[in-house]
Amino acid sequence: MTKKSQNRLKQEQKQKAQQRQVIFTVAAAVAVIAGAWAWNTFAPKATAAIDTSSQPTIGNKDSKVQVVVFEDFKCPVCQRFDQTVLPEIEQNYIQTNKIQYSFVNFSFLGPDSTTAAIAGECVYRQNEPKFFDYAHLIYRAQGPETQQWATPDRLVEIASNIEGINTEDLRACITEERHADAVRQDNELARRLNVPGTPALFVNGTRVENPLDYSAVSKAIDAALEKAGS
Repeated sequence: MTKKSQNRLKQEQKQKAQQRQVIFTVAAAVAVIAGAWAWNTFAPKATAAIDTSSQPTIGNKDSKVQVVVFEDFKCPVCQRFDQTVLPEIEQNYIQTNKIQYSFVNFSFLGPDSTTAAIAGECVYRQNEPKFFDYAHLIYRAQGPETQQWATPDRLVEIASNIEGINTEDLRACITEERHADAVRQDNELARRLNVPGTPALFVNGTRVENPLDYSAVSKAIDAALEKAGS
């Protein structure tokens, strides 16, 4: 091979190496972009703090850690959450004044979902400290999801077991749908936040993927407490 041929071969090899480097760089960039797209598409989205000033709230209202749960009183999974996960949250975070915990309606399973939500709003406004007592009793008395069991009569009957609730006023409040606007506003908030269903639990604006997994919920709360320096 002549010296001229050798030089030409070296030049061709150099060009091929440069081409391979360009291809590798482009492929790496595409992989990074694809990964970022997947994360932004499928990862839980963080939102600003949710305004809970008009929502039933317990715990430490000055806490920097906000837990907000969207629920439908007809939702059987919400019943499970209320009876299994919420007691753990109450014991470890609410009763110890570590967090503020708020309930928001997302009533979509049937017409009586709205009736039950209105009843909850009525109790909240009549005797705020009794709201969560009432919510627990509604879940305990929950009927089949496919039946319209949350009637005004049944909801008043449930409330009759709670001291400090005026059942006559409650009945009028439910039948007159006095707080239907508040329920509609809750539903609109849920849709703005892209709530996929109930229950949906947010910790400082970030949704926990499986609210029935207490370990996942507590991990999210603990991380928020650590970040807040609590």
